[in-house]
Amino acid sequence: MQTKATFTELLRSPKKVLAHVDEGDIVVSRRGQEDLVVSRASAHEKDLAGLRLASSLIAISLADGDFVERLRGPFPWLTFLKRIDQESFATEIVAVARACASVGYFGRLAITISAWEATATAVAEGLPADGSDLDYLDEPSPAERP
Repeated sequence: MQTKATFTELLRSPKKVLAHVDEGDIVVSRRGQEDLVVSRASAHEKDLAGLRLASSLIAISLADGDFVERLRGPFPWLTFLKRIDQESFATEIVAVARACASVGYFGRLAITISAWEATATAVAEGLPADGSDLDYLDEPSPAERP
């Protein structure tokens, strides 16, 4: 969500205007000059990281050879996943990157990569990737010590 304020409002009531920064960017309009955007540094860094990653994905996708194999360069942990899972990652990461670019927010891209990396880590530690070690309950069962 974006909040709008004038430069005069920011100067007169900075606490009131900046109180909205956790809700999203604040667009500060200035008379006769280009608008300013105030945002949290962490949000800005996430967006830059997402843009860098999206740029890398574009470069990787344009190179010759197998796309999945080229993805192992920036994501070496893909080696721990089966080929079919690597292909699923490749498909999902491109789709999520495109979706993030369409809305101008790249936080979801980092979440997706982190989830896949966690899966690869679990496989590397010996957990079966197919879920065969999981026990499914027919009825809910409360935990003794949550």
